[in-house]
Order: sequence, then C-alpha cells, then structure tokens
Amino acid sequence: MIGAPPSVALEQLVDYARLEASAADFRAQYDRAEPWRHLVIENMLRSDVAMHAAIAYPPLGKLKALLARVFEAREYDGCIDRHDPIFRAIFDELHGPRFTAFVEKVAGIDGLVPDTTLAGAGLHQGGRGSYLRLHADHNTHPLDDTRYRRVNVLIYLNEIWDAQWNGDLELWDRQAGSCQKRIAPVFNRCVISEVSDTSFHGYDSLRLPRNRTRKALAAYYYAAVPAPGQAAEPHSEIWPALRGESAASYWKHRVCRAVVWRIENALSR
Repeated sequence: MIGAPPSVALEQLVDYARLEASAADFRAQYDRAEPWRHLVIENMLRSDVAMHAAIAYPPLGKLKALLARVFEAREYDGCIDRHDPIFRAIFDELHGPRFTAFVEKVAGIDGLVPDTTLAGAGLHQGGRGSYLRLHADHNTHPLDDTRYRRVNVLIYLNEIWDAQWNGDLELWDRQAGSCQKRIAPVFNRCVISEVSDTSFHGYDSLRLPRNRTRKALAAYYYAAVPAPGQAAEPHSEIWPALRGESAASYWKHRVCRAVVWRIENALSR
C-alpha cells in the first residue's frame, strides 16, 4: 500500500477483554489442535495499529539479515528500534506481563519469559522465491542455554494474500512425513504454537509478484524447563530429509546450517 502510516494512539494495542474472556476456550483449542498444539486467533492487534505496522514495514533488502537466513532466501530483523516506533510499541505489548500471562494460560506453562533480545525474532520478511525449509526449532536461547524455547507467537501483516502465491504456514506430523495443516498468512492473523523437537513446520517457495512480500512479526517465549520430548542438551534446528531429496543435498544443507548456527550464536554473544 502506498502512503504514510496513519497516526494512531499507542495505548491498548490488544483487545484484552476479548482475549481473556475466551482464554479457557483458547486453551482447549490449543490442547486438542493437530498435528501438534497451536492456536489461530484473528484480528490480534487493533485494526489501525496493524494497518500502521503493515504500511510502515521496512522494504525488503534493508532488513538486517544474518548469515543464517541466506540459506533460506528470507530476511529478519530484531533491531526494531531502527524502524517506525509502532514496532517498538507492538513488541513492548507482546513482551509485557499481561500478554505473557495470556500466552501462559493458552499454553498451560507457568513462568514463561519473553525474549526481549528478539534473537531470531522481530520482523520477518520474504519476497519472491523466499521459503522456510521444513524444520523443528532450536531448543535453547542462543545467549543462555538454560532457557528453553517453548512458545512462538506470529502475527501476519499481509494486507492482500492470494492462495496461488504459496506461503501458507505448513504444520507437519511429528514424524515429518506429511503436511497435516496449512495456515494462510492473512492480515492480522496470529498463530500461537508450541516449540518441541517434533513440531515440524515451514513454507514453500513463494510465487509473489515482485512488489509483494510475506510479512510476519515474531515473538518467542522461554521457560526454565524443556517441554516433554524436548532435548535438555542445546541443539540447533532439526532439519528432516525431504522426500525425493538426494543424500548429498541433505547433508550439504545440514553442514551449512550447523556452521551458520555456530556463527550466529558467536555473533550474538
């Protein structure tokens, strides 16, 4: 969309009355979701706030892209203070005690701590050809391996989305055998999902027009103990072999990602 972001008041970015009134139902939906626990909530942010953020989203190519994301042909930026103040306001809300308490209720986890460093989080964006290879997330924080990543929160800011563009968030079964659910990244849709060693997800290469990108805000939440089935020893992302993929291609990817993970962690310290 062309034009300057609208001026909005930065109070009450989230409708807590709606969220908290439905917290028990959201928890039930989260627990029974397949193929693993997750929840989709529409219109997470106030509509004018979400529109402001969508319009103010920095152009592709000007985001801070760490080496790790070169292999995924997408970019992300945790340095939100370089951009419009709307992003600081949103992440302060997502990291605040009231929203964190809501996430705890949905996920059934006490003592969640939002990652205010935005390691690997922040502003995610991908253009034509972008993809996110099927994987399960790393289990500990890059700066503190005693903190276990337990919950992801994504909010999509794509004002227009065509199913033919690909880019649906794919949730695969715990054996990474097949995709069980697709979630379109439509405007102001929020996905809250568990993090485990078998919560495999990703998205296919985008078929976007050249003037479009796939935009998402990402916030991560950590706890002092791992999830059931989550390894206690720190590990990078888990990348299963894809059907029809050659062994050479698979191991090339694994080696590259292992090297990059170490570089990324070193640069973060």
